[in-house]
Amino acid sequence: KIYRGPTSPISRYVTMHAINLVGGGKDEITGEKYLKGRNTHGKIFGEDGNFKFSMEVMMMCLSRDQHAMFLEYPMALAC
Repeated sequence: KIYRGPTSPISRYVTMHAINLVGGGKDEITGEKYLKGRNTHGKIFGEDGNFKFSMEVMMMCLSRDQHAMFLEYPMALAC
């Protein structure tokens, strides 16, 4: 299953939690591109501590000057 963001209408894209990027791929059925992350919550989270998230929905831009990403509404960002 690929994570595509919050499902509740009152949720926002807000994060203060780091993950490790460990890979990526393309869903064999839908063709959707995803990144694979490892969460610091341990192996009880996701698939043995790993999860897939959509590259098409969950886009972010990281830089040295940017320590956290706050998005009220999902949008593609120019990196």
